[in-house]
Amino acid sequence: MKRHSEKIQWRPTLTGGLVFAIVITNLLLAVSSPSNSNFALFFTFSLCGVCLISLWLTSRNIRDLQVSIHGESISYSGQVLHFTLNIKNIASHASPSLILGQHRKAHNHFELGPNVQKTLSITLPAQQRGRYTLEDLWLSTDYPLGIFQAKLPVNVKAVAWQLVKVSKDDTAILNDKTVNHDEDIDTLREYQAGDGYKTIHWKSYAKHQKLITRHASSNNESETRITIRWKDTQGSTEQRIQTLSALIAQAEQKKLNYSLELEEQKQPHASGTSHYIRCLKLLSCYRTPEQMIASGFIRGKE
Repeated sequence: MKRHSEKIQWRPTLTGGLVFAIVITNLLLAVSSPSNSNFALFFTFSLCGVCLISLWLTSRNIRDLQVSIHGESISYSGQVLHFTLNIKNIASHASPSLILGQHRKAHNHFELGPNVQKTLSITLPAQQRGRYTLEDLWLSTDYPLGIFQAKLPVNVKAVAWQLVKVSKDDTAILNDKTVNHDEDIDTLREYQAGDGYKTIHWKSYAKHQKLITRHASSNNESETRITIRWKDTQGSTEQRIQTLSALIAQAEQKKLNYSLELEEQKQPHASGTSHYIRCLKLLSCYRTPEQMIASGFIRGKE
């Protein structure tokens, strides 16, 4: 958790503007009407004292906040992006009403009790595949008197990933055209003379209108090592990334030990959910230039 010491930006609220107008009016009254000057000045200085107390309390409350990144959130193509933050109030005496925003837009209104931590998320529309960074975050409050609003820049960068979504209907096949096998594995291939009727894979036949058969191996799938390679795919960049994503998903589903090789990057052989996500992240960032989507909202920035 980081306690922020950035410069606070101040502005009067609507109530603060009304108080300021009353102060000016009383000063003018004191000058123009000496008979009422004592009361007018007393009232004016009292309001000024209240304003100073409001500044001090509001400043203390917003400086007693700690902000940290909750982790890098993950979504898939077509899903919204979530940028998640942890906000903790380390004060033991205040429950400020707060606003979490980015650039010029307020996203979350919430209250935070003494010694309480909340996890908040800023949601943005779905984007293309890639890694996204959200900057220019801020917190603001006018607690407790509502005379001045304090706005505190938050010096953290939230990160979210938009990964390639693999459809259940994707029928990409793990075969020698797209995968380098380190061992023979259970796979699918085009029909060859002598293949039995029971080995025909009818779902693939319905999709491709040609006979595809299962080719069984006696090896244990969990011990199989395969290499999924960029150079073995064809089509546009997006088509090749979609194909590789489908192959990775199938390898993970079959609990295989697999690696991913791109032109200049590689994920070594491994298996499991963490390895699967690392491979999808590598594909999602592949050939994505740094791009400013909006102020403080960046695609491809590390």
